[in-house]
Order: sequence, then C-alpha cells, then structure tokens
Amino acid sequence: MAKSRLASRGVIGLLFAATSCVSFSSAPDGPADSIDGGAASREGGPEDGSAVTEGDAARQKIVFILTAQVSGALATTADAALRKADTLCEQEFAQASGRQGSFVAWLGTKTLSVLLRFGTSRGPWYLPSGERVTRGLDDLIMKGPEVPIFVTASGTRLAPDAVWTGSKEDGSSAVEDCREWTSAQFDAFGWYGDTRPDAGGQWSSVDKRKCDMPSHLYCFER
Repeated sequence: MAKSRLASRGVIGLLFAATSCVSFSSAPDGPADSIDGGAASREGGPEDGSAVTEGDAARQKIVFILTAQVSGALATTADAALRKADTLCEQEFAQASGRQGSFVAWLGTKTLSVLLRFGTSRGPWYLPSGERVTRGLDDLIMKGPEVPIFVTASGTRLAPDAVWTGSKEDGSSAVEDCREWTSAQFDAFGWYGDTRPDAGGQWSSVDKRKCDMPSHLYCFER
C-alpha cells in the first residue's frame, strides 16, 4: 500500500512539473505578431505614391520647392545662372537637413533643356514629408507629379504659387527664359509653372510672366 501511494505521488509530481514547464515557456503571441507585421510592412516599397518606408530609404531622392522667390536675373551669364539655381537648392537642403546633397533646379533655357541638365538622374523622387512625387523622370514628363511639389526642404507646405521653369510640360525648352535667366527687366519674360493641386501639366508650363516678378524654383536631388 505504501509503495502504491508513493507511486501515485510520483506521477502527480511529474504531471505538475510538466504543466509548469509548458506555462513558463509559453509567451503571448500578440507582440511577436505585431513586430513581424511591422517588419513586413517596412520591407516593401510604396505602390501608390504614399509615404516612404524604410525599404525605400536607400534609393529615395528628394524633391522640394525653394522657399525663397527669385527674379529672372540669377546671374550675368546663362551657365552661371543655372549653376546659381542649383546652388540655391543645395544650400536650402543643407540648411534644412544638416547634410550635403547634389541638386538640379527644374530650370531650362532656350538652348539647354531641363531634361539635358538631369543627366543620368532618373528618380524616383519624394517630398521631404514622405509622399512620392513620381516614379521617375519619364513618368514625370508624361503624367506630371503625383502630388504637388509645394513642400520646402524643411517640410513646410507653401500656398500655391508660381515657379520658374523655362520648360514646357514635356521638359522641352520654352522660348521665354528671362534672357537665359540673366534679366529682370520689365520687357523680359520667363516661362513658369504652378503648384496648384489641380495644375496637371501646368505644374511646369502655364505661360510667360515678367521677369521682375519673383517666383520659386523646383529642386530635384540628382
């Protein structure tokens, strides 16, 4: 009888130990699922022009609107004027981000289209606030931006306004370019775009305006 009682106690002890081990090693599934789900959502790139994910961070390029407004007289020669426009973009980006970057202003002349100024840079480009503007340069000139380019390098959204471009909707050169961006005379005209949400192709090509009327610039990371 004593042996039978001892055997029963031994079995009960083993069952208790086994149950304790299972309870201790089990962990709630909720947090693990949340972490996995978050990682999965970060690995893919945006498919619909939404915010940037970490998976896109290595390949994303920034586009923004220059905070300052400038007249059509950027410099005394065409080459210097285009370099000045690019420099203004780079300076604003450096001030806002604390790092250096290479930028090209969406600005052309009658002898040098903005597309040629882009070289091999093809995007995609995103606003500093995270929204995708375009999948690439070809999409940009065929469809226009997916969202208006009205966010500055620091993330401030500006009211719709005029932007010097010197470029038609397809990136070809406009005739009016403030004498190759060297003049702010009352009788000189430059081609401009508009940042209205419903601008469509007019984002780059609205009409001509007097060169003494200050306008913004679009800045694209190379």
